[in-house]
Order: sequence, then C-alpha cells, then structure tokens
Amino acid sequence: MAASVKSHTLGSEYLPGAPGEVQTGKLSIAKDDAVKPERGRIGPFVELMEDLFPDDPTRKWVNHWLGYLIQHPDERLQTALVLHGKGAQGQIMFAEILLPKIFGPSNVSKIDVRDLKSGKSGSQGKQIIVVAYIAEGDAFSLHDSLRDTTSGETVRLDGENVPSHEIENFAHLILLSNQRPAVDFKRDDSRYAVSHAANGLSPDGVEEIRAWIENGGAEKVRFYLEHVKLDRFDPYGDPPPTDRS
Repeated sequence: MAASVKSHTLGSEYLPGAPGEVQTGKLSIAKDDAVKPERGRIGPFVELMEDLFPDDPTRKWVNHWLGYLIQHPDERLQTALVLHGKGAQGQIMFAEILLPKIFGPSNVSKIDVRDLKSGKSGSQGKQIIVVAYIAEGDAFSLHDSLRDTTSGETVRLDGENVPSHEIENFAHLILLSNQRPAVDFKRDDSRYAVSHAANGLSPDGVEEIRAWIENGGAEKVRFYLEHVKLDRFDPYGDPPPTDRS
C-alpha cells in the first residue's frame, strides 16, 4: 500500500524529503522544519504511547508506521490511525504538539471533519499527517470519505483565488474521537489501526510529558524514529486487528 508520488500544484510540487529541490522544472514547496534529531532517553514518549496504544502489537505497529513516514517521507502508505479515548489531553498532546515537532509544523495539519465528508479537503494532500476530530454523530457517515482520503491517489484542492483542481495525495490520517465506535467501519476494511486509549495518565503526568516534549524530548523522539528498525514492518500490509466497537 505504499506509493511514491509527486504533487503538482500550479508550477510547484510538494515533495517531502526534498525541500527546495527542482524536479521536472517545478520547485518543491515542502519544508524541512522538523526538530533536529538528538540521541537520548525516550521514557516519557514510551509512557505516552503505552497509554494511547495499550495493545502491544498496535503500539509497535504505530511506532513503525511513524518511523516509516519519517524515514521514507516521499512514500505514501494507504493506512490510517483511529484513536479513541475519553480523556483528550494525551491525544491532543500527541497529535497537536508532538507530531508537528517531529514532522515539522508545515507537514502536519488539523482539518474539520466536515471537509472530509464534503470532499473539500483543502490543502491536506500537501501534508504528511492530517489530524481530524470526529464529533458526535459523524461516526456513521464517514466511511466512504475516509476511504477516498486514505486510498485515493489524488484529493481536490479548493483554495482561495486558486481554481479547483486535483493534486496528488500525501496525506496520512489520524482520527481522534471520544465516542465509540469512532467510525462505523465496513467489515472487510482493514486499513485502520484502531486504539482505545487507557487514559491512565494523571493531569500532572500529562504535564510532565508535555514539558519533556517541549524541552528537548521531541528531538529525542525524532532520533528514535529515524533509527527504529523497520526490517519486520510491511508498509503494504494491514495494521494488527483490534476491537473496533
């Protein structure tokens, strides 16, 4: 399920991993604005991931999935994450603080789930990670839109002062929800890694991890993901089966 693609955007291309590089006469608009990797201990990251992904096979798969996206930024995997949890602090810290640091803020975006449903996905194809929050009532109307965004080679760009047009799709979805089921999946759809967070972190524990991320921890996570061994990770394979209820 991996494909190497280029995104043509009216004279420019989004080429993750090749910021500024000219390809086929067009300028890459991708930015390398992630934190710089630094070797070090990642205990707080491990603690956060154990809380968000308490199932061992799923947590290992997610670590490898993130590592693959960092080590192979020019490839796109046709898989996605769905994270359910009653307490949102850990989820928000993961999606809105940690990921923009380790991938770069220009390569991570948050969109309104209504844009997924309408097909008006804005510039999401020009990001590596796209975060969407699933509101109450959306779970049973999202499947087809998610399928198109997760597996589609292109998405429609509807920007201001820019004619509507198709661009090649680099987006990898991370969906957050506090309800079950987060998404009403079709029975045979195995593209999603679904996790029910343990929500075992105390408010003080969350703040300690946040402070660690903000003060050098993200750099250590970046180093870890740049070097995590992927020899047993199949980018074309399905995530581990999990409880989707």
